[in-house]
Amino acid sequence: MTGIEIDFHIQEHPHLGYRKEDRIDWTSAYLTDIQQGVFMGDAILRLPGLDLSTVDGWRGLVEWCLRLDSVVRDLESGSQSTVLSEPDSDDEVTLIRDGADLVVTSTRVDGVAVVPVEALKREARRFLTRTITWISERYPDAKMSPGTAGLWERLDRYG
Repeated sequence: MTGIEIDFHIQEHPHLGYRKEDRIDWTSAYLTDIQQGVFMGDAILRLPGLDLSTVDGWRGLVEWCLRLDSVVRDLESGSQSTVLSEPDSDDEVTLIRDGADLVVTSTRVDGVAVVPVEALKREARRFLTRTITWISERYPDAKMSPGTAGLWERLDRYG
């Protein structure tokens, strides 16, 4: 057990009363529809001693996946640090290598977490694989919009 939890809870739109992904025309969806319109809800990121989950957040699942993918790619490339920016704010989560560990801090939440680099990469990949597979199986038309091809090429490495 790593003590790392990465997840996402999809919810109905607070004003519309339904989930947009169940009503969208995927073939004409814009990139912003995919990143910040469908699959909206709360991002979960809990580390030992530090809960970085969104608070009353209204975040896009695909956007969350893209941000996690950036962290994974940075860590895979050997970067000594990486930043996980938070949407619609100036807040960010900073991850700095310290040997085989990552020291994680946030501008939004007080505290520090230390987690193994490999454990964070593994948990992020698990979440991304589970999520991209779910989207592919449950919403296969989500990949139909010509304007979103690059996004799916990037994330399909997990699905």
